[in-house]
Amino acid sequence: MFGKSNIVNKTSVKTKGFSIIELSVVIVIIGIMATLVVPKLFQRTTSPMQTFVEELNNLVRAGSFEALTNGQAYRVTFDFKGNRNVVLETSSQQDAQKNAQEIKYFPVSLPQAKTDIEIPDDEEIEFKHLFIENKDELSGGLTTKKTWFYINAEGMVQEVTIVLADKKTGVTVSLVSNPFSGQLVEYEGIKKT
Repeated sequence: MFGKSNIVNKTSVKTKGFSIIELSVVIVIIGIMATLVVPKLFQRTTSPMQTFVEELNNLVRAGSFEALTNGQAYRVTFDFKGNRNVVLETSSQQDAQKNAQEIKYFPVSLPQAKTDIEIPDDEEIEFKHLFIENKDELSGGLTTKKTWFYINAEGMVQEVTIVLADKKTGVTVSLVSNPFSGQLVEYEGIKKT
């Protein structure tokens, strides 16, 4: 009866796994890495042509909205030689009664939109065509200093097609005016209205 004891030797047994502290440290490290890496994954890189197209479309939409709101005509002027910019312009109320050649236009400043945008360098994008009412204003190259299209007092945009080529990527896009929505619709390749 006095034999071996039924006492179990309780030595520490190491379990396989992680402690809560180790898991917390790993989660914090993953969180820090995610805050640094994830925004870069979703960051949109835009080419000079994409930026120009977006800014031009915003300018045309703003002009269409202002024309509709004010009942006043606007024009979008491209200056290829001097300032190399695109400007939204309007005339004074007194000029509305004059002949079209006598009307003087001046730049507009709007708080909600950029109304003077820079035309990218010739090394970045190329203006292949600028059709206004089916007449290519750029035939023979950029020989003209200025050209423009109108947005009437009802907010309708004149018939325009702008063909641009990105010199770095070789991508060609056509921007075609939608007279009723007051915007330029982008198409891949060359599209003539």
